[in-house]
Amino acid sequence: MEIGTKIRRLREARGLSLKDLAERTGLSRSFISMVERDQVNVSLENLRRICQALDAPLFSLFSDDEPDALYRVERATTRLRIQAREAQVVYERVTPGGYHKFEVLAATLAAKQWSSSEPWSHAAEEAVLVLEGRAVVEIAGERVELKEGDCVYFDSRHPHRYYNPGTKPCRLLITVTPPSY
Repeated sequence: MEIGTKIRRLREARGLSLKDLAERTGLSRSFISMVERDQVNVSLENLRRICQALDAPLFSLFSDDEPDALYRVERATTRLRIQAREAQVVYERVTPGGYHKFEVLAATLAAKQWSSSEPWSHAAEEAVLVLEGRAVVEIAGERVELKEGDCVYFDSRHPHRYYNPGTKPCRLLITVTPPSY
């Protein structure tokens, strides 16, 4: 199933019109209509807005998992990867598709780059572990500097984003509950 079809089904399941979703996201009704018909490429920022308005994890749009499976395996070679066009960050979903109480992501952030142009929030809790390099996590306007091996936990309802102050890419392991990326 295509992303646009999943978005339309989520919107309809929540009893929202195109106008309602447009108002909640700040995007135009015609743009959302084109998204639902898979006629445009959608930026990561706009997918986040749409998923937040629909109260759905971002990665659920890319999942075909069955909710009743005894276990699920996500192979390193087949992980879902999302790269933001507006930022030099790549997210990989480490845990298999949706239907979980938490989600683990690996992020690679290019040198001297932010993970997003503006801090954003979502209804979750988050822990960020620096696997390689250094990172600055901005949470509600405060900046927390982390070195390799350091971890920060925070309430994701506070606007946040990540920055790599180094000269090489940094790698982060991000755990989110409930899934909302």
